[in-house]
Amino acid sequence: MSVPRQRSCAACCARAGGDAAARAQADLLVNVAPKKPNWDLRRDVAKKLDKLERRTQRAIVQLLQQEQRGALEAGGGPAD
Repeated sequence: MSVPRQRSCAACCARAGGDAAARAQADLLVNVAPKKPNWDLRRDVAKKLDKLERRTQRAIVQLLQQEQRGALEAGGGPAD
């Protein structure tokens, strides 16, 4: 009975060793890749997004001012 156990244990160890080698190879490939691949794209786009955000805020303020002027003209006075 002990012989089959040794064979099965040896087979398990051989399979586990092969899996460990495959995992080590996969880990090596993962470590070569950058952790955040889009950092340079985000850096380049950040300036444009800031500019767009400022323009958007200005446009919202202008729309609100136009709406307020229209309400004042139509109503004849400030609306409370």
